[in-house]
Amino acid sequence: MELAGKKKWRLAGLVLVGFGLVVGGLLFHPMPEDQTFQGKSLKLWAVQLSSQDPQLQREAAAVLKGIGTNAVPGLLRMLEGRDSLLRKLVWWSGPKFPRWLRSNLLARVRPPDAAAIRGAACLGLAALGPEALGAKAELVRALKSPEKGNSWGAAVALGAMGKECVPDLLAALRDSNPQVRQAAAFSLGEIGPEAGPAVPALIPLLNALPEYLQQTAARSLSNIGLPAVAALIETLAQGDGLSRKNAGAALLWYYYPGPSARKRASLPDGDQPQARREAIEKLVAAGRFDSVTVKVLAGPLKDPDLRVRLTALRALGQSQGDLRPALPRIMMCLVEKSPLVREQAAILLGQIGSPAQDALALLLTLSQDEEASVRLAATEAIARIRPGVRALKEDLRDGL
Repeated sequence: MELAGKKKWRLAGLVLVGFGLVVGGLLFHPMPEDQTFQGKSLKLWAVQLSSQDPQLQREAAAVLKGIGTNAVPGLLRMLEGRDSLLRKLVWWSGPKFPRWLRSNLLARVRPPDAAAIRGAACLGLAALGPEALGAKAELVRALKSPEKGNSWGAAVALGAMGKECVPDLLAALRDSNPQVRQAAAFSLGEIGPEAGPAVPALIPLLNALPEYLQQTAARSLSNIGLPAVAALIETLAQGDGLSRKNAGAALLWYYYPGPSARKRASLPDGDQPQARREAIEKLVAAGRFDSVTVKVLAGPLKDPDLRVRLTALRALGQSQGDLRPALPRIMMCLVEKSPLVREQAAILLGQIGSPAQDALALLLTLSQDEEASVRLAATEAIARIRPGVRALKEDLRDGL
């Protein structure tokens, strides 16, 4: 019996050794090297894009842009790569092997890394931008992958390719899987103003469930920017609950970007200024003048269209709320080229009264403006902010 048991163990050992040899033969047969560019394979350049060192990221992006469309086939092979069943089995069962076999076998078997390589492929395609449009169909399929890393990597790449991907992303917004819808919404935001046609489909997501859809939609609408403003202001005016809250957040992100916000592209404005003016008027008519509304109304004071700026100034004038949050933007209007804007801003500051003390120096300058209507509005505003003729004369004499 004891002898038979030893034979069984020897047989098991031979099986394990044989298994290792088979795995080695199948998995570690030397593969042809990838084509190299500037001394590195395409795969290594793509992986370098995820480096923590910004300089290394820039170097890899520059190399990939130099390769151009010639990099697409190789990146697609990386995107479609999968770990073999044997490789995964070796690493899953490796800890159960005897130590001598485990160390020898695992030293020869590369760990499963296909997921990381697919992520690097997406970064590489994103670095190519519109030059990678040949990979659009494969990336749309990856967007719907149950593997979250694949889906988000594809979203980044599609967003970098630009407006040609908008129709496919709009279709993905109707997917039954909320994570796919979230990835598509994110990707549309990455495209920016050119994703304007997607605004009507993104607005309903502001009160959709799960909650992460709301946040992603709000951020993306903010990134789309000017083409989304009218719809967002209208939602702030007529929406309720979560849709109104998230529309307000998107508008504040757009109008008051942080220091690290990326520079937004500009597009021809078409007939959008009229839509923005009408949305502002609806917001005033709704009479919802909380602190968010006041800050939102101050945002269009930097609108590229003169009539929108004037509409926003007049809307603030009709507000019953505290206008102090809007003061910095109103003061900027005092140095506008348009005398109409300067006049309306002065009138509004006079309406605010004593809380607008910081605007006195600019108003004193405007009291000497070349336009009579601006001079009058500035003088009246000073009198309201700092009542009393004596105080006004002293300020004019001393230059504040």
